[in-house]
Amino acid sequence: MKRLTTYSILTSSDDKEEQHMKEVEAIFSKIYGLVNYLCVYDISYVDKYHSKIIKPKYEYNELHNFEEILEKTDFKNGIDIFLDDEDTLVFIVYGQGYKYQDEYSLVTTKITVSTIGKFEAFAEFLKI
Repeated sequence: MKRLTTYSILTSSDDKEEQHMKEVEAIFSKIYGLVNYLCVYDISYVDKYHSKIIKPKYEYNELHNFEEILEKTDFKNGIDIFLDDEDTLVFIVYGQGYKYQDEYSLVTTKITVSTIGKFEAFAEFLKI
């Protein structure tokens, strides 16, 4: 996957976190500039504990409603944004910390956004 921000929110210092947030805002603006296609949001937990107990779910919604989808997750520690190998938009959302089997982890949700119907690759429109 190709990271769309310079740094991960998890490894950012205060000054890098500010840059990360500005980059995320710029990406959000670019997404709102795209055609508001109907999309499938594949929502799955990828952290060790939650991935075992919560099954992935799919939601159908318009592209411009992506922030509503993100708000349904635990995003206490921020998000990272990627394009996968098929130029599909991927959000990795980091929530609160927890301890499971003597290991500390964060609630981590992966949201993959796929358009329904004919649509050019996100990379072309995001000019990345």
